[in-house]
Amino acid sequence: MRALQFSVICGFMLLLAGCSREPGVPLSFHLSDLEPSGIATVPTNTAALVVSQVDMVAPDAAERKITVKLLSADAGVFEKLTTDNFGKTLIVIQGTNVLSAARILQPIPVQAGVILPIGTNVDFEHTYRELLKLSRQ
Repeated sequence: MRALQFSVICGFMLLLAGCSREPGVPLSFHLSDLEPSGIATVPTNTAALVVSQVDMVAPDAAERKITVKLLSADAGVFEKLTTDNFGKTLIVIQGTNVLSAARILQPIPVQAGVILPIGTNVDFEHTYRELLKLSRQ
């Protein structure tokens, strides 16, 4: 009987250990003006939007793009952010990695998701795994 109890307890503990996930590093969205040289500088001030959980993450390794679907509350803030900051550069950072920097040329609706082109200086697979930790999938 003790062996059965021990086996059940060990199995339960292994199940719990396997289900626990390490929290992901949040995505932060920063706004920047272009320098006269045409280069956007990464601001050190507070992020315009920080996202610690997303609805969905989908990779496109062939194109080095990752689509991130924000939760509805964050999606509304993101859309307003891009509407109010026409002409600025939106810099997406996760931890110490700059994932993308794109100039805002029009409001960006995020119903389908935010497409992040991942630069060649960033490890695509590692970035995808880190973003997946933020996902509710």
